[in-house]
Amino acid sequence: MESIIADGFDSPGVCAHELGHNYGLNHANFWDTGGESILGAGSSVEYGDGFDTMGNAGAGKRHFNARYKNLLNWLPSSGVAVFTTNGTYRIAAHDDPAATGFRAL
Repeated sequence: MESIIADGFDSPGVCAHELGHNYGLNHANFWDTGGESILGAGSSVEYGDGFDTMGNAGAGKRHFNARYKNLLNWLPSSGVAVFTTNGTYRIAAHDDPAATGFRAL
């Protein structure tokens, strides 16, 4: 495990972020299309996800995202749905331990 305290990064948030790396997680990026579209041409902004500890969330003030929780087996695959048709689907908050049903798409 990398020493983060010796490097002067001793906040709980930075420790949580670095622990994510030790679990094999990458940075949580943001796909920036310049406001033109949610799909298509753009660029990846490293640390861009402001809602994830592995992104730009003030490290440690947010959870890991649902995909990362699923990769770590903290969110069971039964809570992740893959849809192939248009429709209206309900998902519950992935950071609520009492949530049931789908928590990620």
